[in-house]
Amino acid sequence: MLLAIDHSPAAVEATRLTLQAHQVSEVEVLAVSLLGPLWDRLRGSVDVMVFNPPYVPTPNEEVEQGGISSAWAGGHRGRRVIDRVLPLVGGKLPELLSPRGELFMVTVTENDPQGIIEDMRPSGFQGRIAASRQADEETLQIVHLWRQ
Repeated sequence: MLLAIDHSPAAVEATRLTLQAHQVSEVEVLAVSLLGPLWDRLRGSVDVMVFNPPYVPTPNEEVEQGGISSAWAGGHRGRRVIDRVLPLVGGKLPELLSPRGELFMVTVTENDPQGIIEDMRPSGFQGRIAASRQADEETLQIVHLWRQ
């Protein structure tokens, strides 16, 4: 099963239209926040998770404003949403990933990608920077995490 989620109804609709334009029909697209209502259904069964969180460092208040800014507003160090999700992956809450599950996450330098990898080690994960590229004023990095 392929599942795409976003908390923004506009982003969900854009994803549906993109999939439709490319004649992709095997993806279920849902508007939910941080897997809330899907948690029991998905627990321990996600083999690959691709996570593009709002990562831009902003004032924390901007994270809660909603609207289009919620697509990028990441709060202090751009980590407010990232830090809410990683405990789900790292086992502080019931685990989301399958035993061989992997996480690929978009970050920028200000998020401290190497620090994210280090923070996940005590939860039994190892990781690497899978890719890095310059995009205007941002250096985007893909963090790849998997169980040891």
